[in-house]
Amino acid sequence: MYYTGAFLQSYVWIEELEDAVADAERALRSRDWKLLDEANKRQPRLTHGLKNALEAERQYASPQENLEIDERIQRIVAVRDMQIERLQNFQDDIRKRLIELEKFRRVAQGAAAKRKQTSTFNVVR
Repeated sequence: MYYTGAFLQSYVWIEELEDAVADAERALRSRDWKLLDEANKRQPRLTHGLKNALEAERQYASPQENLEIDERIQRIVAVRDMQIERLQNFQDDIRKRLIELEKFRRVAQGAAAKRKQTSTFNVVR
């Protein structure tokens, strides 16, 4: 079968996007935020490149090849959706912890202010 350059390019874009998603997964699991940021920043460019290549090659691909490409894209989307959900859950957990820390800080400041007032009152006597 004859493959156009764009058809071959689709597979290159898919592989690069799969690699970026895998890098993001490793970074997310290890909580390496810098690596996660780098992996996520690559994905829009790769997604755009894949979209352009697919638009150029779809007419030349067989139904089986189109199915294979679609299945790989769906796996990428599913993994990315799970990553986003986990990041949102992590963000919610951090937000809750920060709220609790802020409550504790306010209580501690109030207690410190009361101690200061009490110690100042005792010194004046």
